[in-house]
Amino acid sequence: MDAYVTERGRGEYECKSIGIRDGTGTRTDVLLTKLNGEGHKVLGEQGFHGEYILFTVLRPGEMVTDYDYYRLKISAAGVVGNQKAQDLLSAVHSYKVSWDELEDGKVYDPVEVVDMTREADD
Repeated sequence: MDAYVTERGRGEYECKSIGIRDGTGTRTDVLLTKLNGEGHKVLGEQGFHGEYILFTVLRPGEMVTDYDYYRLKISAAGVVGNQKAQDLLSAVHSYKVSWDELEDGKVYDPVEVVDMTREADD
């Protein structure tokens, strides 16, 4: 029987939830799930071989998930209207901001996002 291990730091899955403020009163909440499908029967059959980050935008009445940030950017209302969310999630997707830099449960303000993404570009 295949089991999904969700306890933080155990198995092949780890989740973090973050909020991203854009400075205009908009906040985008995102659940990020880091997974490694290598050697996993169910994930492997779905094409997940290696490490991925799934982005789930959380909004009342709507959750949108994708491993491809660029598709998510054009389909999830919480990302489309929040430039800081776009900046940070793009940096995570491209590994310019590492998984370890993200703090579970933290709400990032615009200055923090600028600092993180600026450092990633240096």
